[in-house]
Amino acid sequence: LGDRFGAAQSTKSLGDVLRMQDRMEEAARTYKEAEAAFEALGDRLGVTLCMKGLGDVLLVQHNYEDAARALEKANDAFEQIGGRLGMARCKRSFGDLFSLQRHYEEAAQNFEEAKTTLMELGDQRGAGHCMYSLAQMLCSQGHCEEAARMLKEAKAAFDESGERRGVANCTKLSGWLSWQQGHPEEAKIMWMQARVMFCELKLTREVEMCEGLLCELRDGMTEGSGGMELPRFQGLIFVIGEDGQV
Repeated sequence: LGDRFGAAQSTKSLGDVLRMQDRMEEAARTYKEAEAAFEALGDRLGVTLCMKGLGDVLLVQHNYEDAARALEKANDAFEQIGGRLGMARCKRSFGDLFSLQRHYEEAAQNFEEAKTTLMELGDQRGAGHCMYSLAQMLCSQGHCEEAARMLKEAKAAFDESGERRGVANCTKLSGWLSWQQGHPEEAKIMWMQARVMFCELKLTREVEMCEGLLCELRDGMTEGSGGMELPRFQGLIFVIGEDGQV
């Protein structure tokens, strides 16, 4: 029995790794295998964690209906076993789901409720992710001042919990805010700082994103005295997973 339980845990962990590597189809299959193994062992928590992981994969794949069903099942299961942390994380995923579909009022409600619970449970990192998601959403709606305040709170939560990737993401988004408000020099500083942080974390894709933004900024600033075209953030939402993965 112990070997079967260990094998199920290993399979679930493999699903987590595949999801972090953006190998979503493989991750989905692996979560389903792990869920079946936990089901055979009668491990309700293991089953529920796999359902949550599968829901997050489906969300990233923009399979919103199936993602909602998986997350609802996971949330109900967490509620039955008294898993407040799991329920809060499901609520955060629902926030991402609504945000991606531009149902901003429902998204904000889920993020706020998840943030409150996570802070009560002492999960500063999780609360920081909720605040970061709220800041992104506010930025996409053009509410730059509110977004900046929320981003400051998110960065403080990430600093306190030692979540370096979260700090880097906040710095990058601060660059977006500065650019949107017509402060290109501030944006340049933020993106250069974010690039250094991502380099230290060996996050190649994020480094390339910062370099692309800096190139676009440089090109815009050298086009002439007519000013630069500011890119809009509308609809550009990055889902940040519990592991910090974009």
